Amino acid sequence: MNTNSVFGDRPWMQLPWWVVRTLLVAALLIGYTLFTLGPLLWVVVLSFRNNTAIYQNPFALPSVLQWSNYLEVFHRTNLPMYFVNSMIVVIIALIGIVIFASMAAYAFARFSFRFSNTIFWAFMATLMVPHQVVLVPLFKTLGPLGLLNTRQGLIAVYIAFSLPISLYILRAFFQQIPGELAEAAKIDGADDWKTFWRVMFPVARPAVATVGVFNFILLWNEFLFALVFIRDDMLRTLPLGQMHFMGEYAEDIAGMAAAVTLATLPVILLYVVLAEQFQRGMAAGAVKG
Repeated sequence: MNTNSVFGDRPWMQLPWWVVRTLLVAALLIGYTLFTLGPLLWVVVLSFRNNTAIYQNPFALPSVLQWSNYLEVFHRTNLPMYFVNSMIVVIIALIGIVIFASMAAYAFARFSFRFSNTIFWAFMATLMVPHQVVLVPLFKTLGPLGLLNTRQGLIAVYIAFSLPISLYILRAFFQQIPGELAEAAKIDGADDWKTFWRVMFPVARPAVATVGVFNFILLWNEFLFALVFIRDDMLRTLPLGQMHFMGEYAEDIAGMAAAVTLATLPVILLYVVLAEQFQRGMAAGAVKG
């Protein structure tokens, strides 16, 4: 039978299957990329428009770029101070998360002790607890300790709630590291402490980078805990600072979009720098050897 007579009006049917499959995968990836980047690109476009034009047509492109929106962010808010507060809180919290989660993950992955699995899965069970449920108990706990309205209290809360998922990622990675490395270190005279910090921890850098990037994104954009436990404007983080653009009867959408765009830049920069390590850590942690 002449295939041209059958598929003459549908030339794509004559393509090899692997070509069709490649085109379908490419179309899905392009669609997913547009779906993911669409809101971010829309916010960037809104940051260059004025509020009147946004209310008339929120999806139109700007006729004139309103760079003054970015200047207004610095005039109306203490953006540099909020930025510094976020950097201090997030970086210190990340250091604590990496140290505590890596040591606990190594212990769960390499040492056998009584109730180890029970304790580990008890940690994992906390992932199912909504943050809103623990707000009142946390408030009553931090108050007598003098940690309300302080960076120290917010950092402690961030570390506590970021440990379970970080522990899960790091434990899966440590389980894949060959045990011969630890045995070789012990033969050279290293104890468990030196083996961890000088051998195992450097090997786990991809997983550590994954934990760092993942938690940085979550903590950088965290709003609920900061809203409840921080009252002083001098201690507010970036998400709280963006509330200045929301009024009782009106909202400065263009100013908020500009503030959100500026707040997103550190996250994008961090991911670009650590993208390779992040992908390696996610791939390694997803497969349990």
